[in-house]
Amino acid sequence: MIHKEIRIVKEDIDRRLLPFVRQPGRYIGGEINQVKKDLAACDVRIGLCFPDIYEIGMSYGGLAVLYEILNGLDGIAAERVFAPWADAEEIMRKEGLGLFTMESCANAGDLDILGFSLTNEMCYANLLNMLDLAGMEVRSENRAESDPLVIVGGNPLMPPSRSRRLWICLCWARAKRRRWKSSNCTAKRKKTYFRLEPGTHAPGLGRSAGCLGW
Repeated sequence: MIHKEIRIVKEDIDRRLLPFVRQPGRYIGGEINQVKKDLAACDVRIGLCFPDIYEIGMSYGGLAVLYEILNGLDGIAAERVFAPWADAEEIMRKEGLGLFTMESCANAGDLDILGFSLTNEMCYANLLNMLDLAGMEVRSENRAESDPLVIVGGNPLMPPSRSRRLWICLCWARAKRRRWKSSNCTAKRKKTYFRLEPGTHAPGLGRSAGCLGW
């Protein structure tokens, strides 16, 4: 993972997407208690991805917990990313617009980490579609070193062997406060870190601390 410049696509979203969708409020953000940090000044830029539309994702309490914890840490910015509805996705693909965050309209493929919360098995297809919209390869072994790390959490991932080629790390422990920096840190080194953390599993690096025994 390489700390890189993040493209802000707000002008494109405002001009080429919002006027043509049925519910533009799904894509503009700006709610009370939204946290918007200077992405260029942060060490770690995280996209908290929910593989469903805005209305469903915002009703999931786990997303709010992670959002508060991560944005409460210095040097870490966490922004929300939701799956677009069919009308928006059609326009995004036609216009060449990638997946973007709610807070800054940052290009999701430029972030350091994309963390997905899966609440049910029906989200699998949306997760793959979101990776594709972000301009990333679906299988982890085909991704570039500059691509975001993909972290996935949720009970539908058990056992992790079913989807291990899609993500770099699986988390099933409850949200905790952790401090680390990602600047110029390779994906392999980051995977090693996650392998040593209780409640995590990094494919290809052996059993992790606190694993459930698969």
